[in-house]
Amino acid sequence: MLLACGINHNTADLALRERVAISHERLPVLLAEFLAYPHVSEVALLSTCNRTEIYAEAENAEQLLAILAEACHLEVDALKDVSYQYAEQDMVRHVMRVACGLDSMVVGEPEILGQLKSAVAIADEHAAIGPELSRLFQQVFNVAKRIRTHTEVGVCPVSVASTAVSFAKDIFPELSTANVLLIGAGDTVALTAKHLVKQGAKKIVVASRKLAKAEQLAHQFSGNAIALNRLSDCLPNADIIFTATASTLPILGKGAVETALKKRNKPIVIIDIAVPRDVEPEVAELDQVHLYSIDDLKNAIQSNLQDRQHAAQKAEEMIVHETQHYMNWLRSLISVGTIRALRNWADNLREEELLKAQRSLALGVDPKVALTRMANALSNKLLHPPSVKLREASYNGREEFIAHIQELFDLDQE
Repeated sequence: MLLACGINHNTADLALRERVAISHERLPVLLAEFLAYPHVSEVALLSTCNRTEIYAEAENAEQLLAILAEACHLEVDALKDVSYQYAEQDMVRHVMRVACGLDSMVVGEPEILGQLKSAVAIADEHAAIGPELSRLFQQVFNVAKRIRTHTEVGVCPVSVASTAVSFAKDIFPELSTANVLLIGAGDTVALTAKHLVKQGAKKIVVASRKLAKAEQLAHQFSGNAIALNRLSDCLPNADIIFTATASTLPILGKGAVETALKKRNKPIVIIDIAVPRDVEPEVAELDQVHLYSIDDLKNAIQSNLQDRQHAAQKAEEMIVHETQHYMNWLRSLISVGTIRALRNWADNLREEELLKAQRSLALGVDPKVALTRMANALSNKLLHPPSVKLREASYNGREEFIAHIQELFDLDQE
C-alpha cells in the first residue's frame, strides 16, 4: 500500500519540528531502520525546515510514525497527535501537492521540488525505493513540471529567504548601511544573500564551518568570509543576522550574544530560519535583541497565498485529474500479467494448429479442407475452457460470472 505520513508547519510547532528534523548524515541509517521492519518494502524520507515526511510502500502508517518517533526519542502519541496520514490515492495527491509547492508555507516556492528530488535520489542511492515509489515519483516530478509550465503558481515566488529579507528591511529600511552577517553557506543562505543584494545591502559577511564555501558565496557579491570559529569577532558589528545551517545544535547562545551587545550598545536583529534552530530561544530574553524564527514569518507569508489563490486553484484541479489518471494507470497494471498469459496461451494454440495444417498440406490434403480443420480446431480449443467455466457457473448459480463473460465478449444476452 502506498503511504505518506509526517508533520509540517501547519500541524506542529517549531519546537517539535526541530526534534523530528533529520540531517542528511542520518538519512541512510534511518532508511535502513525503516527497511528492517518486515512490512516496509520501500521508503523515502523528506526533511526540510517546514516538514518531515515518510513516503513508503508498507502496510501500516502508524508503524511508520512509531519508527520515526523512536528514532527521534519522542513518545509515539506526541507525534501522532500532530501528524497526518495518507494512503493510496490520497497519498499520490498529497505528494503531488508537496512537489508543486501547494502544501508549502510559501505557496509555489520552488525549493521544495529540489529537496524532494534530493530525498528520492538519496533513497535510491541506498536501495530504499523500488518499482512502486520509483514510478510514483517519476510521475510526480513530471506533473510538477507541467503545473509550473501551465499555471502561474510559481511565477515570481515569494520564498522564506525573500520574506526574511523583507522582514529585516521593515526594521532597517536602509539595508545599504546595515552590517549583515550570514551564518551558513547553503542554498537558503545563498538565496538570502541574493535578495539582500537586490534590496541594496552592501556590507555582508558570510560565516561557515567550511571557509572555502563561505568565500565562494561571499565572492559573488563582493562580501567577506570568515570561519565559524571566528563568529564572536563579528557579532558586535552585526546589525542583522540571518542564520540557516544544518547544525543539530544551536550555533548562537545567550552568552555570546550578551557579550556582543555589551560591545555594540545598540539593538541587533536575528532572523533564524533554520530547523533545528541555530539560536537558543533564551536569546530573545535579552534587551535590544529582536529574535525571529521561521514560524514568525508566517503572517507575512499569508499575503502571498491570497495573491496566488487563482493559480493555486488551477493547480489543484490539475492535481486531482493527474492523481486519478495515475491511479487508473496503476489499476491497469494488475491485468498486464493476465493479458500476457492469455496471449501466450492463444499463440501456442495457433502455432500448434498451424503446424498441423502445414503437415496436412505437405501430404496433399486439399487446402480448403486443411484451413477449415485448422479454423474449427482453433475455435474449439479457444472456446472450450470458457465454455466449461460458464457451465460450472450456471450450475452453481454464479450469475455475476456469466454477466462478466457477456460483457467481456460483448454478447447479446437473448
